[in-house]
Amino acid sequence: MICHNCGTANREGELICHSCGTLLNVPATTRLNGKVTGTITRTGAPPTTLNMVTFEISGQAYQFPVHDGYSIAIGRGNAQSHRTNGTALDLIGMGGNEKGVSRQHALIRIEGTSAFLMDLDSTNGTYLNGQRLRPRRQHLLYSGDLIRFGGLEVRIQLS
Repeated sequence: MICHNCGTANREGELICHSCGTLLNVPATTRLNGKVTGTITRTGAPPTTLNMVTFEISGQAYQFPVHDGYSIAIGRGNAQSHRTNGTALDLIGMGGNEKGVSRQHALIRIEGTSAFLMDLDSTNGTYLNGQRLRPRRQHLLYSGDLIRFGGLEVRIQLS
């Protein structure tokens, strides 16, 4: 797979460029041995513009202004060490440690007007609308989706 950012050739199946750390373009569907592994129920619609990602956690809203190519690393403590060209959502102060959030749990990547979620081989998994995600695969997000990082539930709003 060729990195669209730096042009480096990466091994097939790699999701992050080993040279520059950019998230590589991979399919947004979840498949196992050529078969779709399940359906994720959607409550919202994809936005026509995407300027803000809002995480609603225990009644609090955490907003991140975003643009094309931006990424948000999600985890606890040192989640920022995995970021490429964005910022980090540190869940340690929101019960992340007690609820099984990994240090480098997941990544949200903005591509145009779309947001994609990817689990980073977290110990306790990432769930999208109740379905556990396979690690290192991109999954398209919709406004209103419910994400669970380990045992910590987060509602996401895209605007």
